[in-house]
Amino acid sequence: KLTVTNSSAKNLTDLRYSGGEAEYSGSTVNPVNPYRGKTVTILKPGETCTFSIENDEAKDYLHFKVNGKETRTEDFISISKGKKKNYTINDNTLVKGDGEATIPLNKL
Repeated sequence: KLTVTNSSAKNLTDLRYSGGEAEYSGSTVNPVNPYRGKTVTILKPGETCTFSIENDEAKDYLHFKVNGKETRTEDFISISKGKKKNYTINDNTLVKGDGEATIPLNKL
């Protein structure tokens, strides 16, 4: 399982991780295209969500929106089925939009 904690000051919307099914009791979890599993509609500051790994191994970035802007983590996250990994997003987490330079989350 991949557990994601939002320690930033921003709301993260449409949070998704390829190869993982979102489990989150504090918000609505909506299905998206089959290559993205499911997405967490909103992860507010201080909240946590978990993605269950479906295949033997999942490898992807965390994708999400901040203020409506699509972005992803600079970190590539790899996790094997049956293992646990924690990932914390904070104001200094490096993120990247399509074709854009990498910047800290708090600059969005």
